[in-house]
Amino acid sequence: MKFTENTLKRAARTFFQAVVAYLIIALKSGVDIYDKEAVKGLIAGLIAAGISALMNLEKTEVGGEGEALFYYNQNDYSGVSYSKPDGTYKTIKTSGCGVVSACIALNTLAGRELYNVYEMANFSKSCGARVNSGTDENKLLTALCKAEKGFSFKTGRDVDALLKHLKNGGVAICNQGDGYNVFSTSGHYVVAYKESGGNIFVADPSNTPSKYDKFSRPQRIVKKTDYGCVVKPCEMKKATADRYPSYYLISYSENKEVKYFKKCDNGAVSIADALYSIGENGSYKGRKLIAKANGIKGYIGSAKQNTKLLSLLKNGKLIKP
Repeated sequence: MKFTENTLKRAARTFFQAVVAYLIIALKSGVDIYDKEAVKGLIAGLIAAGISALMNLEKTEVGGEGEALFYYNQNDYSGVSYSKPDGTYKTIKTSGCGVVSACIALNTLAGRELYNVYEMANFSKSCGARVNSGTDENKLLTALCKAEKGFSFKTGRDVDALLKHLKNGGVAICNQGDGYNVFSTSGHYVVAYKESGGNIFVADPSNTPSKYDKFSRPQRIVKKTDYGCVVKPCEMKKATADRYPSYYLISYSENKEVKYFKKCDNGAVSIADALYSIGENGSYKGRKLIAKANGIKGYIGSAKQNTKLLSLLKNGKLIKP
């Protein structure tokens, strides 16, 4: 992300707008300002809302008309913990290329931010994809495809299959090995997001302005870009030759069919109980997912939010996540 004067102005404005919006929503939802714990939660929410807004600035338009790459750089996340299971302290900056690549790939395919880097890091740890050697990308993508409808992936080593996948509108996470330095001197994940003119456009989550000027990289790439580089298929093949799988080919097919929960009893007074009464998950976690699917942002389980969900359920208009 380039920090021009205009970028900094947008960042400040976006942060301020997000904080004010979150504050208004929280206060309208009935947060008790005299409750010390509630105030602590509110302050944490304000900070998170502002930071999340700034992260959204990293969506960057690239390529031809209608193409959008959601690009994130792990170098911006030195303060986000991503420690090893053995307890060794690490951050997204030092060890998060798998997490950031997943963010780039899924958000770009969906055309919207499904996960920011903070959320993806937590998701990776919660599903057991964080391992001592880095990120188990197969386990992470398996869990993501289960959690997010419309996503699927397959693995392989065939660079021609990678090219065909990109031409068909897919994206891929590519697994740089140790033997042939194009994207890194050792293991590293990057995202192939486009094919054009027989070449592969790569978003590198650890890109810097001078990265592709070092070692033998200038001779191994077609050109460098603001987000990584462009390479020929033969160079991609060499870079990933000592890794299996070499490629995670990710696809997304948006399910346009909207499904609703069946109606609950009109006498229901609790959204949690009403959901349980029709055999659905009424837990806080379940309600949070339902709220998101129904356009209720920042769900905290307030009376106003729960009343809205209950009203939709009684009328058969509550959308399933």
